[in-house]
Amino acid sequence: MTAPLCRVELFGGLRVVTPKQTITRFRTRKTASLLAYLAVNLHQTHPRETLIDLLWEDGDIDTGRTSLRVALSALRKQFQQADVPPDEVFYSDNFGIGLRSNAVTTDLHDMEQNIRLAHHTLEPSERALYLRRAADCCVGIPLPGFYDEWVLQLQQQTMERYFRALDELIQLLENEGDRDSAQEYALRGTALDRLREEPRMALMRLYLARGYSTEARRVYQEWESLVREELDAAPSRAMQQTAQQAEYAAQQARHSAQKLCESRLPTTPARLFGRERETAHVTELLRASTTRLITITGEGGIGKTALAIEVARRLVGKGQRAWFVDVSDVREGDALLEHILHTVGAAQYAEQPMDTAIQTLGGYPSLLVLDNFEQVDATGAKVVSELLQQLLLLQILVTSRRKIGLSEEQVLRLRPLEVPTFRAWQDESGGLSAKGTLETLEQYPSVQLFVQHAQTVRAEFQLTPENASAVAEICGCLDGVPLALILAASRARVLSPSQILRAIQQEIGVLSLPHPSHSERHRSLHASLEWSYALLSPDLRKAFAMLSVFVGGWDVSSATCMLTGQLESDNDVPDVTVLDTLDALIECSLVQMDEQDGQARYRMLEVVRRFALEKLQEGPYASDAFARHFLYYSRLATHAYANRVGPQATQWSLWVDREHQNMMEAIRYAWRRDTSRNDPAVLRMAANLWVFWMMRSILVEGRNVLDGLVADYREADDRETSYWWAWVAMGAGALAWVQRDLPVAEEMLHESLHRFEQEDDQEGQAFATIWLGNVFYRMSRYEQAEATHARGLVLAEKAQSAEARTYAMMWMGNLAQRAGDLERARALYQSCFHIAEESGDQYAMGFVHYNLGQVAFREGNNMECVRQIFRCLQIRARIEDHHGFLEAAETLTVLLARTGNDVAGAQMAGACETLRQRLYLPSSSSLLRETEDVLRLRMDKEVYQQQIKRGRSLSTQEVLALAESLI
Repeated sequence: MTAPLCRVELFGGLRVVTPKQTITRFRTRKTASLLAYLAVNLHQTHPRETLIDLLWEDGDIDTGRTSLRVALSALRKQFQQADVPPDEVFYSDNFGIGLRSNAVTTDLHDMEQNIRLAHHTLEPSERALYLRRAADCCVGIPLPGFYDEWVLQLQQQTMERYFRALDELIQLLENEGDRDSAQEYALRGTALDRLREEPRMALMRLYLARGYSTEARRVYQEWESLVREELDAAPSRAMQQTAQQAEYAAQQARHSAQKLCESRLPTTPARLFGRERETAHVTELLRASTTRLITITGEGGIGKTALAIEVARRLVGKGQRAWFVDVSDVREGDALLEHILHTVGAAQYAEQPMDTAIQTLGGYPSLLVLDNFEQVDATGAKVVSELLQQLLLLQILVTSRRKIGLSEEQVLRLRPLEVPTFRAWQDESGGLSAKGTLETLEQYPSVQLFVQHAQTVRAEFQLTPENASAVAEICGCLDGVPLALILAASRARVLSPSQILRAIQQEIGVLSLPHPSHSERHRSLHASLEWSYALLSPDLRKAFAMLSVFVGGWDVSSATCMLTGQLESDNDVPDVTVLDTLDALIECSLVQMDEQDGQARYRMLEVVRRFALEKLQEGPYASDAFARHFLYYSRLATHAYANRVGPQATQWSLWVDREHQNMMEAIRYAWRRDTSRNDPAVLRMAANLWVFWMMRSILVEGRNVLDGLVADYREADDRETSYWWAWVAMGAGALAWVQRDLPVAEEMLHESLHRFEQEDDQEGQAFATIWLGNVFYRMSRYEQAEATHARGLVLAEKAQSAEARTYAMMWMGNLAQRAGDLERARALYQSCFHIAEESGDQYAMGFVHYNLGQVAFREGNNMECVRQIFRCLQIRARIEDHHGFLEAAETLTVLLARTGNDVAGAQMAGACETLRQRLYLPSSSSLLRETEDVLRLRMDKEVYQQQIKRGRSLSTQEVLALAESLI
């Protein structure tokens, strides 16, 4: 890239800097204006008419053209005289005139570019570097002495951007401790615009930080006089506040030691875990002095108080006074101020408490920490507001389970600590898995907190490979709530982690601690939640309890059904009352809202949900809540099954996956309720869901449900119940087939087929027969499998079931392929594909591509095999068929190894290993293990391990990209 030929500078006056000379004089003012306009708009082409209208608007068009031509010619001549080829600087064609951006730079463009770079940089030191460069470009206003309308607008906009950048730069330099540079830039700002307040305020702040209180007061007095004389105004409130700081700075310095003693903060019982980011954020907000009121909100026991104390301690360490005031026993605003004054040790020497507060708390930068503010009534917020209005140097940090509702309030919502996903740390024996390491597990703040508090009651307690998975699961079960973790860890004196886990799963009351150093509400999790519950209105208590039926969260639609009894509304507009209820519960820190796929989703922390469930079961609404929950999810399960193929299949599959816990809870409720075992409702719901369980690899839990329902409802004599029992039995057989439990699968499917035959249901007979044929195939009873699938195809055609026809023909194709009749197999698969494509059955389409890949492999057409497997992977990734995706990926691994593509094969093998772990599936097939052994023998050991490791880290999209690269 060639260097620019010249630089056009606009700040402080128009000039052109070339290697030979600096041009500062131009033929006419219009000539200079032309160059300036082209330089400001460096990357644009300007039509001649536009330039004429802008610069020579008074004359006619012909005169304007002549003037433009003369001005441009004069500029070209000046550049020529400076040994800068004008044709390389200017361009002129039929479309217009402009400067060549590769030949010309400008100080204005450099400033804008550095500001943009700063705003795209997160690292403070790098951000400051770009802002320094931007600030150094500006040595005065752009184009002084030019009074064209476009110039005046440019000056205003440019200087506004400059001063915003300057303010940010000064703050960054202050934070980095570079006060000399910060002071230099503040002085520059005051020189550039004597009527701008921000640089003067920054200068005062810097003088105060250095102890130059006299200089700070002088800056304020000059500013006060200037704005009064020239603007007939007074300094801003923020400037007055800074002036008060200057006024009392000397006194503060003399008594800093005394002030530190005056600060009253409780000792922090233990170090904070996982809160450094929040602590630093709140501390910086308060140190900036522009933030006066911050409220830390969150559930009971989330760690609000500990965080506030740590912030206050850090500020006291910087010389600020701070007082901690527990207001948990205050209910009314009238009592709040007197309680604050009593806590800080103020003597009552004024008639009004507010006057006492002004005399006691005024004069110094001070921080009040008001802890547990949630039960103070609305008048308490008014007291806080008045304190902030009367005491300009006072800041207030509130902890509350809900915000206090003032306009100047900044709210920090505290989230639970990060927790490990315990299954990832658990092997088949319940110990630490190969993937998990103690070092990695110990990085989780929830684990650190649990271990530290366990060691306070049992000094020898350590995290070990044997107890690691139990500790991880404890943290997950308690959602990372600090108080819950502390109370659970307190049981380490008498219980092992595994015993603690079982105890908290059975009884939330185990989370208690009779300890005098804890407040009453913090001695048990139940007491902490009771504190929040007591603040709710009767209607909110009812809603809170009823929403506890949801397991794993809910959306607006399901909440509407729960709270109003309406299964569906006439439009998509949410019920306002329901939204207000959810908002109130979020405000009270009892419900959390997250956004998933563009939709709001709500949940309670599990410990909160179990408490709410206790309240539900104590009241009269439990039966209604569980019934509404079942009706809502049963109805949607029916819709999901009806849309299992077609354009909405993926959407419904993902919905079933997201609502899996709620579905299971609904099934368990209906199962418990039907003591007569003659109600088809629970069977219908399970029958509608087992296909999705198979697709989503929910095999163990799914089989437990289906097997239990088959056993409990086998003797049902109601016809509808018998019908749905047959579908459930089919599902039990299908999931057993997936897990290769073939004898059980055969038994279940025979029972299902027999029941469908009794009901004379041809579609049910077709599906049961096809599944039975699948069992025979896996049992290597191929002749029996072929006859069974042929019978299934006949039944499918009689029932006019496209889905059943597809799978019957597909398995007949598998049998033909096994027999070596590849042409017949291909023809059957292609027929399947057409039927599946017509009905939108992407699940079946993925199978067909997989099977066509197998045919291509048998024919020796490896490229076609890879192509078909790739298409299968694409479809299965799109519909999130994780089990099917793994099957295709493993097949591709075998193919790559057999064709000598060892590097890609090892990467794919590593990816398959990760997929199996995510799906909690048993070890891979013997064929894949043999393939990995072959790769291990053929490849250098280190290279093999590197490629396996790389494959383990591949995402689904990266696996697809790897497969596509092979085509």
